[in-house]
Amino acid sequence: MGAQPTRGAAEQGKPAEFGRLYERWQQAKDPEQRIKLAEEVLALEPAITAWELAAPREHIKEELWFVIAKAYFDRRRGGWADNLEKAIVALEAALTVRTHEALPREWAATQVTLANAMRAASAASGRTTWKRRSQCGLNEGRRRRAWATPEATEL
Repeated sequence: MGAQPTRGAAEQGKPAEFGRLYERWQQAKDPEQRIKLAEEVLALEPAITAWELAAPREHIKEELWFVIAKAYFDRRRGGWADNLEKAIVALEAALTVRTHEALPREWAATQVTLANAMRAASAASGRTTWKRRSQCGLNEGRRRRAWATPEATEL
């Protein structure tokens, strides 16, 4: 009878699996595959206790969330409104890592992208305002005019 793998052994394999998935995501060209792999990597991330990648954990997370959002924003497959909603959710998740204090330029770029996605979602649904406007951070007084586009300030 062979030895049963212990839970500790399974957990030890998670960083390697995470690294392999992240590498596959980096190499993937197909937008659908990139979305799928990025979502798999993000789902596995909380289980990683020993971080083995050279890049900081927060950098990987913000990169993945932002790329997922962009992929959904540009996606041709599926419904436009559904893709925009998924992009908005991913951008909001990116903003939990891309904070104004930690990454001000990335935060600003994400805010502008979020504003554009919200505007597009409003146009797609026929609404004049987006229900999450107060959650997007544009109304928090932290906006810098030098970084915001005129379109982003019109929300």
